[in-house]
Amino acid sequence: MLLTQTTDFYYGALCLFLMRVCGGVIIPLSTYMVQLVTTDEIRGRVFAVYDSSYTGVMQVSYLGSGYAYEHYGVPIVGAVSGAVSMLCGVIWLSQVMRGKFHMFLETAEK
Repeated sequence: MLLTQTTDFYYGALCLFLMRVCGGVIIPLSTYMVQLVTTDEIRGRVFAVYDSSYTGVMQVSYLGSGYAYEHYGVPIVGAVSGAVSMLCGVIWLSQVMRGKFHMFLETAEK
C-alpha cells in the first residue's frame, strides 16, 4: 500500500524489500501448516491442488490488477489492495486470538 503512494525511489525500494521479506515468511508458513494437517496418504494430492490453485489465483489476480491499473491508476489500486490485504490479516489474527484455530492445531498434533 505504501509503495504505490511514494515517488521517492529509496522509500519505494524499502517498501518493496519489506514486502518480499513478509512474503518469504508467509509462503513457507502456509505450506508448513498445510503439510502439518495432511496425512501421508493424501499429501501429494493435497499439495498438487494447493500449488495449482495458488498459482492459478495468482495469475488471475495479475489480470485483474492490470485491468484495474489501466482504469483507476496505480496509487488507487495499490491503496485498495493494501487495505484488503491488511483487513484479511486483521481478521485472521482476531480469529487466532479468539482460539478459533485451536481444533486445527489439535488435529495437527495427532
